[in-house]
Amino acid sequence: MEKESKMSVNNNIWKIGLAVLLGVSLTACNISEDEDDDSSTGYGYFRFANLVAGSSDIELVMDDSSFAEIGFAEASELEAVTKGSYDLEFNQILPNTDNDNFIDDSDVTIKTDYIYSYLLYGDDPDAPEALTIRTDVDDLYDDDYDDGQARFQFFQASSDLADVDIYLVEEGDDTLNQSVYTSLSYMSESEEFDHDEGIYKIIVTESGSDSVLIEADNISIEEANAYVFALVSYDIANSDSPRYALVVLDSSGARMVTNDAQTAVVRINNAMANTDGIDVYQTKGDDLTLVASDLYFGESSDGYEMDISDVDDGDNVTFYIYDAGADIETDSALISDDYDVEPDSQRMIVLAGDRTDDVVMASGEQDLSIQKTHAKLIFTHAIDTESSDYLEIVVVEDGGDPDNYNTAVTLSYLGSEEYEIEQGDYQVYVYREDDGVWLAELNLNNLEEADVVSLTVTESQYGGTPYEIQKVVYD
Repeated sequence: MEKESKMSVNNNIWKIGLAVLLGVSLTACNISEDEDDDSSTGYGYFRFANLVAGSSDIELVMDDSSFAEIGFAEASELEAVTKGSYDLEFNQILPNTDNDNFIDDSDVTIKTDYIYSYLLYGDDPDAPEALTIRTDVDDLYDDDYDDGQARFQFFQASSDLADVDIYLVEEGDDTLNQSVYTSLSYMSESEEFDHDEGIYKIIVTESGSDSVLIEADNISIEEANAYVFALVSYDIANSDSPRYALVVLDSSGARMVTNDAQTAVVRINNAMANTDGIDVYQTKGDDLTLVASDLYFGESSDGYEMDISDVDDGDNVTFYIYDAGADIETDSALISDDYDVEPDSQRMIVLAGDRTDDVVMASGEQDLSIQKTHAKLIFTHAIDTESSDYLEIVVVEDGGDPDNYNTAVTLSYLGSEEYEIEQGDYQVYVYREDDGVWLAELNLNNLEEADVVSLTVTESQYGGTPYEIQKVVYD
């Protein structure tokens, strides 16, 4: 989920070049430091992280120069910064517009040999909370440091998680016979911990309980490196359950780690022509389960949660598609196929083609996380008669001329792409890429903040033209 940040604050801030090139956390050997620096010319380190669930991108302006522009669960690279005080301003970067100084200005005072992690977090993307975590790295970044340890802190940034216990265990281990490493409540940070370098697993449970909320494996901590481990949550469309995650901040930025304790969410999209409706079954092992029924042309099913037992490779699941109301003991499936479904994934099964001729099934990831400040459109190309062609999608403000707008997304057959957009009224136009021929259009009215809308380009209900755009709003 990392994206390139704008980093140029003035001549007081330097990139830590080697650390960025190597893609690893900041270490003493990666820093070019003048050993003759005295207390008046020393420097510390600074980074900015966006942990605000449902947030747009946020730009940090530091002493009137852009420092970073980052989305949810992202962080800037760690920067070496001359000691002193800096003014901080924050701009909300929406898909169509910018909202400058959307929260009160702040400041930070950098002292020599400390990392300052400036974190925005909370449930309200228009009024986030702020916290600065300070980490002492005076000994850690010394050239002679060889204790074989790393330093880290935990931060509980999720109001959904409330009080939690955190375990740090060997990779592949569990909480059995393990001691709680630290306990946190919402908005609290841990003390600094020094721990042997290695590969570990972080497990988060409800406080005083064995109920696992987050299980993040393959956490690598390296000697003479400093980290922040942040607990976050976010919402996805068509679900009442928040999604929990661990975000790891290191010198190169931030990454959201797969939560092996979290269910997969699966949806079915019926874009198959000439059908009166379908039933969908799945098997895991010997169990055959009905997961969607009477799903008509142009409809997408509600998401359903699937527990995954093989957290490393995912569970192999076979999906069977029948005519609605078919007797599965005597009737043949229209099509079946198997896919590996991983924990913490959001998967869409797309059905296309023609019930009377050739049925096609595909599976792919679709991110239905909610953007509270704007809307999200998810486009899918399911026109079987255009399977060899790419589609270009143009999204136009109400009353606009599509010739004056750039392509929003380009789709291959059975491919999906997301497009973020502000609330309002729009028209959607679909063109064949190679010759620009118009294929379909749709009025998209009353789009609201936090909407997640599936737009699938299909043949007509009975096959062929006129092509259609099937709209499903995930509540």
